Amino acid sequence: MEILIPNPTSAALARPRTGILLVALALIWSTIVVELASAQAPREDKALGRAALASSVEDQRGGTCRDRICTPDKANDGSGDTRWGSAFTDNQFWQVDLGGARLVDEIVVDWQTAYAAEYQISTSLDGTNFALVENGSLSGGAPNNHKPVRTTMAARSARYVRVTGIKRATQWGFSIWSVNVFGPRDGSSAPAAAAPSPAPAPAAVVQAPPAGTTVSSPALRPIAASTRVRLAGKVVGSKTRIRLLSVRAPGKATVRVRCTGPGCPAKVPVRRGSGRVRELRRVLRSGAVLEVFVTRPKTYGKYTRFKMRRGTAPQRVDLCVVDGSDTPVACPG
Repeated sequence: MEILIPNPTSAALARPRTGILLVALALIWSTIVVELASAQAPREDKALGRAALASSVEDQRGGTCRDRICTPDKANDGSGDTRWGSAFTDNQFWQVDLGGARLVDEIVVDWQTAYAAEYQISTSLDGTNFALVENGSLSGGAPNNHKPVRTTMAARSARYVRVTGIKRATQWGFSIWSVNVFGPRDGSSAPAAAAPSPAPAPAAVVQAPPAGTTVSSPALRPIAASTRVRLAGKVVGSKTRIRLLSVRAPGKATVRVRCTGPGCPAKVPVRRGSGRVRELRRVLRSGAVLEVFVTRPKTYGKYTRFKMRRGTAPQRVDLCVVDGSDTPVACPG
C-alpha cells in the first residue's frame, strides 16, 4: 500500500517553530527573574548584634545620653534610632568582634551630627594588630547626620572591625548611629586585600599612618570575676537612705567612689581592696549619682553607677574602666 505523506503547509511548519520560540523565551525570562532575585537579595550584616566595645562612652550626666546609655552595642543593634557616643575628646574608637574570621569587602558608617572631621577604618584578625583600610574625612556639619558613608575594599579576612575618630568636627565627641559590615559568602575564596587608596592625610596635630601600616592597641586583662559592688538601703519619696555600700575587690585594686548631687559627702577617700564605704551611710536625694571605680594596672576594671530616683530603687549601670581613666567603656567580649 502506498502511503502519501503530504507536504506540510506553511502554517503547519510555523506552529512547532512558534512553540519552540515560546519555550526558549520562557526559559530566558525565568533565568532573568532568578538572576534579578539573586542580585536583589539583601546581604548579611556581619556586625549585627555582635559584641562591641569602645575606647570611651559619652558622659551620662550630660547631653542626650542623660537618660539612656550610649554604649557601643547601640551602634550595631539593628536600630537606626540608637547610637554610640564617645567622650568629648579626639582619638576615640568603636570596635566590633564578628565572632570569627569573616570575609569583608564593605563597611558602612552612619555618623550622627557629632561626626568625625577625620577618621580611620581598620580591620584585624587578632584584635591587636590592625591593618588600615581607609583614611577618611567629612565636612558640612549637620547634613552628615543620618547620611551613611560607604567604604569598599577588595575582600579580606577579618574578625575585628574598628572605626577610629581622629579629629572631631564639633565640640562634642564622636557619635555613630550604626555600623554595617558586609562581605562575600564566608568559605568562598577571597583575593588578597589590595592596599586601599587613602584619603588625603589629615592635617591635624594627629597624623594618620599611611595605608598598609599596622596599628597596635594594648592588651588588657579583665579584673577578677569575683569583683562585686553592693548597695543596700531604703527609698522613701525623693530620699534614698543608704545603709550599706560595699566593694569586694582584689587586694591590690584601687577603689574610688565619686558622689555628685544632693546629699553627697564633700569627699570619699580612695581605698585598697575590699571593704565598706562608711562615708556613704547617709541620705541621698533624687538625682544624686554615685559612681564606683575598681581598677588595677593593665586591666579592664569595674565601673558601677547608681542614679537615685524618686519612689523607686536607684538605676544601676555596670561597665568597665581602664586604670587612670574616669570614662567608663563597654566591657570587652
